[in-house]
Amino acid sequence: MTVVVADDQADLRRVLGLALRLDGRFEVVGEAADAAGAVRLAGTLRPAVMVLDLGMPDVSGLDAIPHIRRVSPGTKILVYSAWAASRAADEAISLGADLYVEKEEGIQHVIRALAALSGLEGG
Repeated sequence: MTVVVADDQADLRRVLGLALRLDGRFEVVGEAADAAGAVRLAGTLRPAVMVLDLGMPDVSGLDAIPHIRRVSPGTKILVYSAWAASRAADEAISLGADLYVEKEEGIQHVIRALAALSGLEGG
């Protein structure tokens, strides 16, 4: 399963990317440090899943969701954010995200959520 990780924190992108690669079910095909890069990579790479942070330096991940949907309609969007889930999750889902995971839940929760989202639970 191909994945693009979009987060402005380079360390988090590296750690999440490493965890996904070590899991064996995921291939990280790109990383973006901002929302514009996330949209660009979605259109170019057409990943199966985009892991998208909301707190980006240029434009928020919320603003990027409809653009990602437009350039790569088949890409599932898993929002992985430090923003409190209640209102942000509702807004992200209404804009087209498939799933919302809070960063405080940890990387293993993201891996489980990606597997469930993609039908790879048995891997």
